[in-house]
Amino acid sequence: MQQNESILEFEMVGTETVPEGQYIGIFKDVQKTHHAEFGDGVMFLFEIAHGEWKGQTTARIAKPQPSKTNATGKMIGGITSKNFNPGDRVNLRPYIGHYYHVLVEPTQGGKTRIDRVWAYKRPEEEPTFPQHDIPVY
Repeated sequence: MQQNESILEFEMVGTETVPEGQYIGIFKDVQKTHHAEFGDGVMFLFEIAHGEWKGQTTARIAKPQPSKTNATGKMIGGITSKNFNPGDRVNLRPYIGHYYHVLVEPTQGGKTRIDRVWAYKRPEEEPTFPQHDIPVY
């Protein structure tokens, strides 16, 4: 009878996405995107500003038409800290470079995406980080 080999130690493989957690990020851009199955979309891009994942980009892809209940509308509301009504026009350009709390969640496909964002203090304030490099998430 052959005895099975015990495997109790593992080495995790690298990930292409920022892991699940809460971070401080910088709003970088919104870009048009297209998916063969889901069609046109928009991709909200944030750069992690502190901790182990500093400099990495995380994103949320959503429908290009915002509403109060879809991901695009929620991302816009989180970026601007405002509620919008149908017909309102929104320009996100003034928010580029501002700091936000960024909540990253896992997806069913094994990657991660932004769940929601909200302003870090006031948009014009740059966060101060402790001297030691403790992850924010």
